[in-house]
Amino acid sequence: MKLWYSYIAIAALILLGLFDLVNFGLTITTVSTFVIAILFIFSIRKKVNANKKK
Repeated sequence: MKLWYSYIAIAALILLGLFDLVNFGLTITTVSTFVIAILFIFSIRKKVNANKKK
């Protein structure tokens, strides 16, 4: 169940980044939001793969 909350958080970060991109253009805030979302996706994939190996 915790994994679904992670997916919702990723979707919220991506939507926030898109909102920021549309309204304010390409700023450091937009870039950092997308970078955090991408790092979050990689960390979840790593955790899921580690759980599958157990």
